[in-house]
Amino acid sequence: MIFREKTYSVLLASSDEKLNNAVKSALAVNEYWPVLTARNGGEARRMASERNFDLILVNDPLSDEPAVTLAEDLSLAGSAVTALLVRRESADDAYFRTVERGVFTVAKPLSPAVFAQTMRLMCAAREKLALSEHRQQTVEDRMAQIRLVNRAKWLLIDREGLTEAQAHRRIEKLAMDTRRSKEAVAEEILHLDRLSKKE
Repeated sequence: MIFREKTYSVLLASSDEKLNNAVKSALAVNEYWPVLTARNGGEARRMASERNFDLILVNDPLSDEPAVTLAEDLSLAGSAVTALLVRRESADDAYFRTVERGVFTVAKPLSPAVFAQTMRLMCAAREKLALSEHRQQTVEDRMAQIRLVNRAKWLLIDREGLTEAQAHRRIEKLAMDTRRSKEAVAEEILHLDRLSKKE
């Protein structure tokens, strides 16, 4: 058995104790941890609101609400990859209802091999989502940095009558001379302006 540094947290929403035990015994601790069980939809919603999960399995039927509704809601609410386990005769209907909400539909009963493959596909989807989230955060951080530098530039333009190119060059030169980032220089310019207004 290969030891993995990365594990995936799992929420299993299921009212079926036999399935719960089978799923927990099938998920190796070195790949999936923790594996938490919610015995109904309400408990699953509470647990999902209290912590982030990588993977969510919703077993149909639930004792308190339609499993398909819970799967849709949990898929849309966070970044977890969600799968709905349904009887084979209901799988097509469930798929067409939930696919646009990013829910995997898995027909049961399923063999251990199919279950293991499903979990690995879900892990791959979670990695893809994490990469996309990271890229989005990077873009948002870069945009915030650009806005900060632009605010400092416009302050220099307004306060000192510089052109945009001159203001930009001033910030770049200060950054180089003091071995700081342009963002740090921009923050200092804006901070000094706030201080001067208080005096």
